[in-house]
Order: sequence, then structure tokens, then C-alpha cells
Amino acid sequence: ITTTPWQRSHWLTLLLLISLLLAVLFLQFPVGLAAFAAATILTLLRCAHEDQVIARMHWGIILLVSGMSLLIALLERTGGLDLFTSLIARLSTPDSVTAVIAFVSGLVSAYSSTSGVVLPAFLPMAPKLVAQLGGGDVLALLSSIGLGSHLVDVSPLSTIGALAIAGSGPEVDRNRLFRQLLIWGLSMSVFGAIASYFFFGKGWL
Repeated sequence: ITTTPWQRSHWLTLLLLISLLLAVLFLQFPVGLAAFAAATILTLLRCAHEDQVIARMHWGIILLVSGMSLLIALLERTGGLDLFTSLIARLSTPDSVTAVIAFVSGLVSAYSSTSGVVLPAFLPMAPKLVAQLGGGDVLALLSSIGLGSHLVDVSPLSTIGALAIAGSGPEVDRNRLFRQLLIWGLSMSVFGAIASYFFFGKGWL
């Protein structure tokens, strides 16, 4: 295996990555704005050819994930999630609610960001669901939401999967990779529902 010796651009990139982490963790910098500033500095210092980098970015997936995040946020602000909570309550029982909420959160997470969209939107639903169902365990619902939403993170329509496709090399068939990740991500929503039922619901008892 041949390795390329580190050059000036490598050291500058590493330095900026460390600075970005420190700024976000200890100085409370907004991660998006700080990352944009770091990318701008790298571009100005000619650490990479920006035209080649931009050409390799999978803009369709990036716009899709950003758009879904915007739609979910709009749904939350207009009261749609309260209606959604009522719908889940009508489709569930105290015995099956852990499976239902894990499946639904997994499906939504497959098309959006888990930490940026699903968790902020779904976690407040847990106490409301328990109240509407007339019983249940809030902690079990929170655990089911966390499990169901995180298992599908490799979906190409979610943030991590989209980054995986965007960062794939030119030798990778992106269409094939997209299908494989999508099938895996959607199948994990079913697995998450089953696992949540047995580990956090009445099925375990």
C-alpha cells in the first residue's frame, strides 16, 4: 500500500477540523455556521479545488434532506404534530404503542435528520401519547423513538446516508448504493418496531 506524505493542505484541514470541534464544544459556536466558515477558509487558502469538490457533491440528496427538514419543522409549528399524535393514539393500544411509535419515527427519520428533526419533534409526543391512551410508560416510548429513529440513519434520504453517497468515490455506482442504503434503512424501521415491542413494550413482559 502506497501512502501520500502529508502536505500543507492536509495539516491546515486537520487544524481547522480541531478548531471547529473546540469552537462548537466549548465556545458554543453554531455548528453549521462554523463549518461554513472553515470551508471558506480552506477554499481561500487553496487547500482544494472547489470546482472539483462541488461537482462531486450529490446536490439532489442534499436538497431533499434539507427540504424534508423544513417540511417537518413547518408541520411542528402549524400544530400538525399534535394531530399526528392523535392519529398514532387512535392506531395504538398501550400494548402496541412502542412498536407503532418506533415504526413511524423510523419512517420519518429515513427521510430527514434524526437529531435535527425527529428527536425534537417526536420526544415531546411521548407524554401526550400516554395521556391520550390512558396508560403506558413514557420512558419506554422515549426509548422506542430513539431506537427506531437511529436504526434507519444509513438511509440515503437521511443525513448520514446522504453524506455517505456524497462522499463516495468516482468508482462507486451511486444509483446502486442509493438503492442498497434505502432498502436497508426502510427494513430497519420494521426491525426497530419489532425490537421496541419486545424490549420496551408489553411483548417483553
